[in-house]
Amino acid sequence: MDRPPPPTHHAILVGVNWYESQPLYGAVDDVLEIQAFLAETIPSVQLHTFTATASDDPDFPGPIEEEQQWPTTKNVFNALSGVTRESKPGDFVYIHFSCHGTTFEDKNGPNGRALALVLLTHDKRERYFWGRMLSSQINNMVEKGLKVTLVLDCCFSGNIRGEKIIRCLLADPDIARASGFYDDPSLLERAFATSGMRDVDMMFDLKIRNPSQYALMVASGPDQEAAEVKLPGTEKSNGQLSRLLLDTLKTRSDLERNIHDIYSRVCFGFEHNQLKQHPILYGNELLPFFGGSITRSRSIPSPYHPAYFEVKTEEGDRLFLQAGKAQGISDGDEFELYASTSTTEEARPDSIIARVSKATAFKSALETVGATLENLRGWSWKAIIRSQAALRKYPIKLSSGVPDRDAWLVELRKRSLDAFASSEDTESRAFFFSVDLEDGFFVFRDSDGQKVPNIPVLDGSQPNIRELSDLLEHLVRFHHVKDLKNTETPGTFENSFQVEVFVNIERPDSATGIESVKRQVDTSQVISIGHDKKAEIIIRNEAPHDLYVSIYNLSPQWGVVNALSVTFTKIATKNGPGYPKTIRKMFKMRIPDGMLKNGDTSCKDILKIFVTSHPSWMYNLQLPKLDAYHGFGESPGRPSDPVTVEENWTVMSLDFDTAV
Repeated sequence: MDRPPPPTHHAILVGVNWYESQPLYGAVDDVLEIQAFLAETIPSVQLHTFTATASDDPDFPGPIEEEQQWPTTKNVFNALSGVTRESKPGDFVYIHFSCHGTTFEDKNGPNGRALALVLLTHDKRERYFWGRMLSSQINNMVEKGLKVTLVLDCCFSGNIRGEKIIRCLLADPDIARASGFYDDPSLLERAFATSGMRDVDMMFDLKIRNPSQYALMVASGPDQEAAEVKLPGTEKSNGQLSRLLLDTLKTRSDLERNIHDIYSRVCFGFEHNQLKQHPILYGNELLPFFGGSITRSRSIPSPYHPAYFEVKTEEGDRLFLQAGKAQGISDGDEFELYASTSTTEEARPDSIIARVSKATAFKSALETVGATLENLRGWSWKAIIRSQAALRKYPIKLSSGVPDRDAWLVELRKRSLDAFASSEDTESRAFFFSVDLEDGFFVFRDSDGQKVPNIPVLDGSQPNIRELSDLLEHLVRFHHVKDLKNTETPGTFENSFQVEVFVNIERPDSATGIESVKRQVDTSQVISIGHDKKAEIIIRNEAPHDLYVSIYNLSPQWGVVNALSVTFTKIATKNGPGYPKTIRKMFKMRIPDGMLKNGDTSCKDILKIFVTSHPSWMYNLQLPKLDAYHGFGESPGRPSDPVTVEENWTVMSLDFDTAV
């Protein structure tokens, strides 16, 4: 008899209701409902479920489950390491924690805090499962080639409020000392080992080295609480993130394809229900949720590198796109709207065309084309860019040697690109890129006549017009991001923060031979730095309100990559838990391996630093490198509570020249 194939999907589910100090009421139901959903949807999934349900008997307090099912630090640690050991590269792992979280002062940790999940011991006492330990286990999975989705339905603000159940506990020094960091120091060493890539910081001390192999969704930021809520008309409770996540996964919709789509809908649920809690997503937002096995293929038209935006109805039923000028949106841009969920039983409507009537800093008013608001009520909507005016600033000239030029022109113009065929009448017309056919291969040149470097070699004998148009659109979008700036930024906002850059240099030392020192550089000039050397960027808030920072790397291989682990980082107006007034980010600058192999001894990077007065994200600006089309970076975190300062944003560029 043939053996059944080994499992390719593994799930570790942890729910803790029973706490001696402050019990929860919905954490166990969270994971049991998700367990039932996964078992029904993926029958071959290997499940490891640990729960602690409070006993109703006052004479025998504690979990009612058998001890081997308790969410103890030992049981959870063994499950994580066991899945890593038993799985094979390419497998998918889903991990879900519904429990209390806490933070503890740690002067050696990022932002001076240590993160912990509050689990149990075999004798029913509370113990901390440190974020560093969880980080180490996730890193082990990632290094083996597993794709990991991690959900933390707890909070890390360290606050307790009496009016509702908050999923966090004040840190207890005695529990912290008793919890330790386990006896194997190599686990922690590996968790903080240096990487050959640009370094990536994560929330507090949770560090994952390969952002393309995992996605992490947390219930709230460090300055928010994650709460339990009762379902209307029942005594049943759930964590807000767990409930909305499960509802989203059960929704019949062809847009549920990757973790960002799911995350976006979860956030829409928080906003629709006016909940003062905003999940944050880290890691690879394009990673298929649990391998894509519980999602459905997208049936809508899929333009190159599509970005989805949420659309909200507000201010007298007007439609607003949750993106604006800071995301490169301008008046006149057109979007195609697709219904994602419905609150009625009516048939799903077709897509609707909408046009931006007024773009502001972080959102844009929409006017529908051929549809009324009656068509929109009762639905939530997503938007895909259909036509973007800013891309027409980069005209493309097709030379007479390019075959099927008319087909090229049709395809490029469908993408909002200004393309024209060269002729005697157009020889004097300005262009940004030109396309020629030389020696049987396509050649792309800039306006100065120089060949565009670091792009694939494309055979002209069998042209694939769609792929070639993808490439040209990629180049245009790259330059659109490169040139993005705010010409209307008030001077007061420009002066509300300071940016300093230091680079590591080596100089002779009489005692040691070579000494590494830091040197501050002029940010208005090209910054020269050695291969594999580090640059430190320090950003200091000098405004009377909070600021938010995003950093994107425009790489020499035409990628636009989120250089941080989350789309925005908050810089507080005063020092506070998790959000200091100054942030320091270290970047290791390298010449890409592919360029080194080709004999290149230098490369150019641009780091674009977005500073905003409100939480905002630039998911749509990202582009993969041209040598490997796959997802990069993190997704947007969600906005915190509304702030009462004027909406402002600015962006500065740091030009790096890295050389061997």
